[in-house]
Amino acid sequence: MTVDHVANLDRDWRRLARGVLPECLRAWARDEPTLAAFPEPPRLIALLRSDAPAASKDELLRSLVRLARDEPLAARIVLEALAPGLTRLAERVIFDERDRDELWALILGHAWRQIRSYPLERRPSKIAANLILETRRAALREFTRDRRSRRELPPRPLGERVAEPASADVDTLLTRAVAAGAISADEAELILTTRIDELPLRQLAAEQNVAYHTLNVRRLRAERRLLLFLGRSAVTFWGRKTHWSGARAFGATRTGRSTATQGETR
Repeated sequence: MTVDHVANLDRDWRRLARGVLPECLRAWARDEPTLAAFPEPPRLIALLRSDAPAASKDELLRSLVRLARDEPLAARIVLEALAPGLTRLAERVIFDERDRDELWALILGHAWRQIRSYPLERRPSKIAANLILETRRAALREFTRDRRSRRELPPRPLGERVAEPASADVDTLLTRAVAAGAISADEAELILTTRIDELPLRQLAAEQNVAYHTLNVRRLRAERRLLLFLGRSAVTFWGRKTHWSGARAFGATRTGRSTATQGETR
């Protein structure tokens, strides 16, 4: 099942716009007076997405990206303003539906990092265009690098897997993948924690103080390399609530955490 990233963003935005954002905008306006005219988030987004003069939009974006360095909710407003541009970007770069989840996660993750670290002093104008351009460069660079690393995966232990498919549990399969260098121990722990133990990815991201989309990218990339290592076609995992599908394909069950992953930092 493919995640509808646009719909998820829209739902998240409506919740925030009805909740904490109006109060945040009023508070921020004390230090950023340009925001005072937009106490309602929908009006602010409408202006930032409109054909208003670039200078007026840049004035607002300068305030928001300054705040975004320390205020995630300010970054979320900028992300919402960029959403149509990010959607057009995704439509231009996604040529294979099998890559849709991974590329969307990369686009959102890099957009978030670009917003929160935007070099305002060096690039005070054309902020939205600069953010989209840098997001495109970073996302495609990482996607290409990951594609290259997949081609360099070590040979999978095919004979061993075929000999005893029913006896292997998830921990054993992941331990073999870690030992062979297909995935890291941290990536194995991420898969175990979110796919087998069913800890929501968003909750884990909050616990680790990592952006949700960043963690999503890590898991997508690890799962794809893991499936290639195990000799399975790359598939998506969205909507799985019980066993991780790759493990189920091998008759695997959850029998206890392996020593290869227990000691890693989550």
